[in-house]
Amino acid sequence: MKLVEIEVYKKHFVDVKSLFNAIYHFLRGLVEHAQNHRDYIAIYCDLGSSSMNRFAAITSEKYRQATSKYTIKMVEASKKRGEIDGQIDNNVAAYMIDSYITLFAYSLVSEYQSKRFNSFFSVDGKRLRADEQIDLIVSSLRQALRKP
Repeated sequence: MKLVEIEVYKKHFVDVKSLFNAIYHFLRGLVEHAQNHRDYIAIYCDLGSSSMNRFAAITSEKYRQATSKYTIKMVEASKKRGEIDGQIDNNVAAYMIDSYITLFAYSLVSEYQSKRFNSFFSVDGKRLRADEQIDLIVSSLRQALRKP
């Protein structure tokens, strides 16, 4: 879990000037991480299955804490910069961002989840490239978190 925190979160979420640029670069980093350490991403995704509940209870807490800590800090900083709606609850915004990130991670290691993502967003059944998926995720979050 330390590897993910160092290589992905700290690398992409420190000293960020824009929440959406940070998310974009984080997702790009996640793609690189999945290419170099696919098993870590697969294990994390497997923790979400009911057959892994006991193992997940022991293992996932450190990862969950790192994830929520960085994401909430990003949301708070983004509000201070006036980048997103200041009325959005920090935890709600952070959970939404984390959910998009998690589903993207699943799509990197699961053929089913990759097809599922594409079923919502692809045009003419064409499989989307990772950079196209990332652009869609960032655009969706921008719409959801924007100021009214």
